Amino acid sequence: MKFNTNEELKNHLLSIAKEGLKDFSEKIIPAGSKIYGVTVPELRRLAKEAAKDDFYGFLSVLSQDSFEEILLYGMAIGYADTDYDERVKLIRTYASMADNWAHVDCAAATYKFINKNKRAFLREIEGFLSSDKEFVVRMGFVLLLDYYVDEEYLPFIFAAAENADCSPYYVSMAVAWLLSVCAVKFREETLAYLAGTKIDDKTYNRTVRKITDSYRVDEQTKNMLKKTLRK
Repeated sequence: MKFNTNEELKNHLLSIAKEGLKDFSEKIIPAGSKIYGVTVPELRRLAKEAAKDDFYGFLSVLSQDSFEEILLYGMAIGYADTDYDERVKLIRTYASMADNWAHVDCAAATYKFINKNKRAFLREIEGFLSSDKEFVVRMGFVLLLDYYVDEEYLPFIFAAAENADCSPYYVSMAVAWLLSVCAVKFREETLAYLAGTKIDDKTYNRTVRKITDSYRVDEQTKNMLKKTLRK
């Protein structure tokens, strides 16, 4: 699918927008730009088709005027036929454009190339985590969640959580989400980390609540963790 102008793209987004989704999305996504109301699956399909057809041409017609256009930029990076270095450069650009949790979470899920480049890409994640921008930092933690929750990278994950400034809400929630998944997959190691962690009280309690909400965690562990909630 090819678009020659930004107007053509915008008209297409309007044509595939779902009635009622715009209002709903505006309630749950604190986007700094207009929302058309296009579903994420539709955006994924569009990003995939456009990236395969004319990736750089597609990027050139995208603006930052709408939630969907920014997200399309991020998603298309994951589907493009381009080399590692170029993809990394584009992700850096996109991370600085993202202005809400959905921009981060939905785009990060398309970066499957990381699975074959984990050690190299870890340097990029370190850069994201050291940013002073809330959603750049969230990008780092969500990428850890999506691609690095295995035994080899647990020390890195725990150190990243420990050193994070979790005062921004969406960073705190990403850390809690990440640690809760670690707890499901690596119970003993994560419980040992939580027993001695100095992360702030809100992030700790959010982590515990996410763990205790999981159906994959046994009741004994849930009851034990509930007793450690901080006041």
